[in-house]
Amino acid sequence: MTQLFPHFPFDAIETPQSYAARLAWLHTGGSLLPFLHDMGIQPAELMSSEPNAIAALAEISGEDVATLARNAAVRVAKRSYDLRGSRVSAEFMSRPATVFCPACLAKDDAVSGNPGLRRGRWIWTLSVVRTCPEHGLQLIERAKENWSDELHVMSDRVPECKQELQRLTRDQQMRPVSPLQSYIVARLSGERGPEWLEAQTLDQAWRATEMLGMVAVFGPDKNLQTATRDEWDAAGRAGFASTSRGEAGIKEGLEQIFQARPRSATNAGPQKVFGRLYQWLAFAKGKKDPGDIKRIMRDFIVDHFALSSGHKVFGVALPERRLHTAASLASEAGLDVRTLRSVLIAKRLVPTDDENVQVVFDAEAGRKVANSITRLVAGAGLPKALGCTRPQAEQFVDEGLLTPIVDEFLEGYGRVRKAFDAARITNFLKDLDGATQSVDLISDDLVPISKAAERAKISSAEIVHLILGRHLEAVVRKFDSTGIASIFVDSDEVKSAANNLLVGSSFSSTAGRLKIPRQSLLKLANKYPDLLPSQIVKPQAGTHEFGRFLEGNVEGFREKFTTAIRVANSRGVELKVILGRFKRAGVKPVFRHADFGINLYRTSDIPALHPI
Repeated sequence: MTQLFPHFPFDAIETPQSYAARLAWLHTGGSLLPFLHDMGIQPAELMSSEPNAIAALAEISGEDVATLARNAAVRVAKRSYDLRGSRVSAEFMSRPATVFCPACLAKDDAVSGNPGLRRGRWIWTLSVVRTCPEHGLQLIERAKENWSDELHVMSDRVPECKQELQRLTRDQQMRPVSPLQSYIVARLSGERGPEWLEAQTLDQAWRATEMLGMVAVFGPDKNLQTATRDEWDAAGRAGFASTSRGEAGIKEGLEQIFQARPRSATNAGPQKVFGRLYQWLAFAKGKKDPGDIKRIMRDFIVDHFALSSGHKVFGVALPERRLHTAASLASEAGLDVRTLRSVLIAKRLVPTDDENVQVVFDAEAGRKVANSITRLVAGAGLPKALGCTRPQAEQFVDEGLLTPIVDEFLEGYGRVRKAFDAARITNFLKDLDGATQSVDLISDDLVPISKAAERAKISSAEIVHLILGRHLEAVVRKFDSTGIASIFVDSDEVKSAANNLLVGSSFSSTAGRLKIPRQSLLKLANKYPDLLPSQIVKPQAGTHEFGRFLEGNVEGFREKFTTAIRVANSRGVELKVILGRFKRAGVKPVFRHADFGINLYRTSDIPALHPI
């Protein structure tokens, strides 16, 4: 094949098709198609950058074939191309549409004075390139109308010149280049980028970024077939903010989509929440590997959705259930979902609005809660279970020796509000049995716990503290029996131990004096031990210890902190009046009900309301 003379150099920014069109004009003054026929190059092969067409163009022009091929997506398989060493899909290319920047073409015209010498930039052939990096203009896309349009001859596809070209330029939106566009172009130019993206193929990095961003910006149900170039550009910008930060950034992006899901959707599965992104990964036809995004999203789904054992996520079966909802756990355990939800709320595994949100929680933790409900002992049945009187049972609860299933978080409702876990009751009685001696006959100088409490002027609960702490020696129970009523103690020994050890007041009596719920007092004492110091009574043996509050500390706390009802009572006004005055004066609680089950105010914050 004859080499053309004179030699006109290839421009590093243009495509082989653009170079061929310029050669046609420079050597013949005519259009590209007749020139290709004369040179023996098939137009359809040049459109697709077939290797033989690129080689023929190199031979007639005197240019290096590798130089020409560098700016072309060379077909290597059906709908698969090689672009600068990266294998990309047909969707990665803007073909068959022609994309251009009117300001760039106007600049070419100003230099050459001839629209036939306009250069089609190779970056315009990439679907991700939607903004001119030189002029900051939104690029124009023109759909294919004739078969020859895929040669992208700029003078044919953009007949506008001078004023018309300037008008096109003025009409285009100004905007910064998308960071995804910059990354793709830089990567194709040999530069390195973010680590996770570099570990993906170019096609994978591009598609994962735009798909993640599309759902993040436009929602899970966005119709991808009707999405505009501007919408894809916005998707790329949003997605790159996640994928450029690797797995952590992607999971953060998924979390944002997850949190934006409809809160009222009680059965919102992963496909409902992630929509097109999920469908792309789960149902895409063909053998295209989407890359690591699939693993990351699978892990996220497993960590955020209540999936049953054996459920497949992108073809991988879940070996065991990891998460439950109140509804799924109730079904598994055969429980009433309302009862179960009440306990889950109390245990803070789910929020109070769980019925509308369907929050997930650790399956094993949930099963423990469900098991405790199946072992439920109603509050009315506690005296019988403990073998004691009702006042004694109430003392044990007030002193924290036994805790209702939901009492520890001051929440819950219905029958579980005053219900107890039978396993806890069993363990409590077992601990008591371990601290007593089993005998066949009870000595006449020993009395039941209730009688000893009456004589020592302390509560039965305080005697049980002494027994569990191994502070009493004469503690027996009838052989082969259990429960409070079966335990006998020496009342004189109880009196002596009480005088020596039970200094100050108990948790329950202190809470009563301060008019604070016992559990609120326990929380405050545990979280802020210096706020209301307690004196801990250590055990003689075993592990049971309990606290006592000294008079001075109790009064000090009472002077420093108050409640709205105490203020209202001291002033002889209704509670709502005091709360209104608090609001107007900007007085806020220092310890809130949400954290401690009561609103406590610092006395010094409300000086106008003294004395209290």
